Amino acid sequence: MFAVLAALLVFYVVDDLYARARSNPYSDVPVDRMFAMENRWGGTEYSVGKSGYERCVFSVFPHFGYVPCWYLKTQDVRYIHVG
Repeated sequence: MFAVLAALLVFYVVDDLYARARSNPYSDVPVDRMFAMENRWGGTEYSVGKSGYERCVFSVFPHFGYVPCWYLKTQDVRYIHVG
C-alpha cells in the first residue's frame, strides 16, 4: 500500500515539474453552458447559455488551479444549477 502511494506521489511531482517546464502549459477549450433550474412541479428545466472558453493545463493531474485538458475535452458541457 505504501509503495502505491509513493509511486502516485512521485508521478504527481514529475507531472507537476513537466507542466512547469513547458513553455505554454495552458490551453483554452470551448465549453457549452446549460442552466439547470428546478420548476414548481419538482422537475428540472434546462436552458442553453452562452458558449465560452475554459482554461486547462496539459497534464495528467490538476495543477495551478486548472483541470487537465484531457478531462475538460470529455466534459464539454457545464451544467450551472440556478436556484
